[in-house]
Amino acid sequence: MQNTDVYKKLLKISTTLDGNVTNEEVKGAVVFLFVQDHLLLIQRSENMTTHKGQLAFIGGHREESDNDLIETAIREFKEETDRHIEDIEFMGILPPVATMQSKLITPVLAHTHETPHNFIEQIKSNGEWDEAIIVKYQSLMDMDFWTHAKTYSNRKDYSILFRSLKHNDVVLSSQNQKEHFVLWGATARMIWNFHHEIWSKV
Repeated sequence: MQNTDVYKKLLKISTTLDGNVTNEEVKGAVVFLFVQDHLLLIQRSENMTTHKGQLAFIGGHREESDNDLIETAIREFKEETDRHIEDIEFMGILPPVATMQSKLITPVLAHTHETPHNFIEQIKSNGEWDEAIIVKYQSLMDMDFWTHAKTYSNRKDYSILFRSLKHNDVVLSSQNQKEHFVLWGATARMIWNFHHEIWSKV
């Protein structure tokens, strides 16, 4: 699927999404960003207190000054990448996903026509992430590479999704430091839910 087709489909999806949502139960927002027909992920810094070294989306906790979740996503994106947002179209709120700690995080769907190569050269880490990677969405959703597992706690059982990303799966990397990544947790769940509950139904 070409970039123009991806963008047309995202525009169609955006008509089904809420624009500005404030949900007191949602603790934060992340940017579910398509760079043309690719998806942007970051590897969180090993120095972070939580989720260190994990693949994630750019984002963070909602602040009281944020009017809505899109504003949270935009603020976090600016803080974490030191990049302007004029060419990024924020298209709406996707359904929230619960972390293993039962915190609700909302993905904010976004798209830029910037080329993946130019885009990844323009973003700069504020120290919260060590590496940014861009993966072609179509190859990311190859079902042969996804695995399911379950973990159990005193609260409830929690279904976990895993997706291995080898170096040749990654189209572009800001640092090119690793040969292998593992996508899992809430980030994997956001991608899985988006693909099966929204993308494949439009």
